[in-house]
Amino acid sequence: MKDLVDFEKRLTTLLLEELVIEYLQGEWRQWLIDEGVDPKAAGIWSAEVYQVIDEFYSRIVRLLRVLKIRESKEIPLELARWATGVTKITAFEIVEPMEYLLKMLDPYLPPEPERGDEDDDDMPDEVIQ
Repeated sequence: MKDLVDFEKRLTTLLLEELVIEYLQGEWRQWLIDEGVDPKAAGIWSAEVYQVIDEFYSRIVRLLRVLKIRESKEIPLELARWATGVTKITAFEIVEPMEYLLKMLDPYLPPEPERGDEDDDDMPDEVIQ
């Protein structure tokens, strides 16, 4: 049990303090700005990525709480609740920020290369549209 408590503290330090605060919202955001990304866009990019990290962190912490349960009859129900949360909530929670991030990245992405007929020969017929 003590190891799981310590693990949760280390996870919090690593993900929320080091990755999000120091790197994502600090160094990385500033590097993007220095490389010519609009400061507002850089802030949005880091915020959207943070939302996904936070959701994953939340699910991992909830799993750790399930792992701490010592009443064997409770484990299947709690694990099922955790799995339901992952499939129904986490998937939903990350779609919107990722779609918004993709929209915000669009002006910075290189244009799609134009495909000629000669490129189609390398693709299976069911993939070609």
